[in-house]
Amino acid sequence: MASPERIREIIDFVTTDAYTDDEVMSGWGVALEDAVTPPIQATALGKPVTVLAFDADTHHGIRCEIQGEGIRRRWVGVDTLDIESLPQEVQDVMEAYEEWGG
Repeated sequence: MASPERIREIIDFVTTDAYTDDEVMSGWGVALEDAVTPPIQATALGKPVTVLAFDADTHHGIRCEIQGEGIRRRWVGVDTLDIESLPQEVQDVMEAYEEWGG
């Protein structure tokens, strides 16, 4: 669990100089890209997957591109991922996103 200071730092990073909803959502994608360098291993709905990329926009929200055994390459919402399977840095960004979104 991220400290309140760390959550505030991430939210400030994402929202500073972002003037539109699109810019803020792009900032969340950048924060995830800065947190880790894909590909990373994780689980999605209990199945092992490889996370190939992160992206964020106002239409899709925060999403990631995954593939795995029996799972063709596709984009899914990050809420499909089992949060505890992600690196701590990504968990911190996701926690900040939830705090920001209220």
